[in-house]
Amino acid sequence: MSHVTQPARPLAGAERPQPAGKPALIILVYAAAVYLLFLAVLVYAVGFFAGLGVPKESLGETYARYRARVPALIPRPGPGRVSSER
Repeated sequence: MSHVTQPARPLAGAERPQPAGKPALIILVYAAAVYLLFLAVLVYAVGFFAGLGVPKESLGETYARYRARVPALIPRPGPGRVSSER
């Protein structure tokens, strides 16, 4: 008892597909930008683990250099706080 039913009339616009407009272009540009960002992160990660093209100093050295330049923005340890300086 299997049968296929036909619609009473064809659907509007079903004869030919509509051309892609601005939304398709926006999606394409967005996808390309996200892909390029992914590639940049991937290349940076490979460089980081290989030791090529990334900063060589540690976070502690960067913090100490910044603290020397801008002492007012970095709080000093007060009573009861432990200092990381030696």
